[in-house]
Amino acid sequence: MNKIKKILEQEFIHGYTLFDRLFMISMLALQIIVFIIVPDTLLSIVCGISGVISTVLCAKGKISFYFIGFIQTITYLILAWQNWLVGECIEQIFYLVTMVWGIFL
Repeated sequence: MNKIKKILEQEFIHGYTLFDRLFMISMLALQIIVFIIVPDTLLSIVCGISGVISTVLCAKGKISFYFIGFIQTITYLILAWQNWLVGECIEQIFYLVTMVWGIFL
């Protein structure tokens, strides 16, 4: 259990500058504010929040980016499919394949 706690602390707490933390907090707040002003499905807010978190994790080179990014890719793929955005669906399928590939590498 301590090993898992140490890994989670390394991925989500340590190694971030003040700018990284302020950026993530402000972008998450912006996602929530926009959702409150223009409510949409729960799936869209999950997609937005996981997108912000995965972007910061990717910029920091964290391995957990792939897992959070996987959630973002799946939720955006569902949203794109519901709105008949075929090009976006194809792009998200590509990202899904690269997420799986990245996890295994």
